[in-house]
Amino acid sequence: MNSRVVFCLVTLPYAKPDSEGYTLTCAKLGLTKAGCVVIKDTQTGLNAARAAGFACYVVQSNSSKHHKFTQADQVFTDLRAMQHYLSATGLV
Repeated sequence: MNSRVVFCLVTLPYAKPDSEGYTLTCAKLGLTKAGCVVIKDTQTGLNAARAAGFACYVVQSNSSKHHKFTQADQVFTDLRAMQHYLSATGLV
């Protein structure tokens, strides 16, 4: 698996909420959408991930802690909480 894939605004024709970056990254890595999860901290990123058909976890930041993120598969208050969840569920 090629783990060095980078897509950004310079290499993609549109920025989020366009979902092409997620789809292209998945394809370049040779993975299926079902085998991936997108981790974001904004509603725009969550919307793009969901529009592309990916599972999406949200890690709240100081500027986004007031958002509900109802479309997220999981919402975490910080990276440590997400790391604990991923370890406890065997996802990493």
